[in-house]
Amino acid sequence: RRPARRVSVEPGQDCLVGHFDAMASPCEILIESGDRDEAVRLVELAAGEAWRIEDKFSRYLPGNIVGQINTSLGNAVTVDDETASLLDFAQTLHALSNGRFDITSGVLREVWTFDGSDRLPDPQAVKNVLERVGWDGVSWQRPELTLRAGMEIDLGGIGKEYAVDRVAGKLREAGT
Repeated sequence: RRPARRVSVEPGQDCLVGHFDAMASPCEILIESGDRDEAVRLVELAAGEAWRIEDKFSRYLPGNIVGQINTSLGNAVTVDDETASLLDFAQTLHALSNGRFDITSGVLREVWTFDGSDRLPDPQAVKNVLERVGWDGVSWQRPELTLRAGMEIDLGGIGKEYAVDRVAGKLREAGT
């Protein structure tokens, strides 16, 4: 269950500071204005865009485009332009990193627990899951994406950065 979404604005040093949570992270915006109402409006605008991106691309929320892709069972999924652009970017990052950046690696969470402990998964379990990792198992012909059955994507490696870029764009459009 998602926590309530809200924003807050408080005085900072020579600015107002807006706060909200998105993508399991605290977010903060510094606003060079003494107008609290305007600051609240801008923080709400920023939070709204971050929440829109979270709702659309989080692997934790069923029913969104990532959920549709991850449950496609090897069938092609037609995506919108925004999703297609993120997939193009992920493909470029994969190529530039010689395969080290791979949005299909999210299935490793099935065996790897990221809880701060030093526990390592069973090597055979990792080997079994790795059979479902690899951009080479993806057919990407914009706007259609097909994953081999059992594969998944996870945009977490680029999602927050994308959200920051989009929020900055929204604030720029608002004249700030």
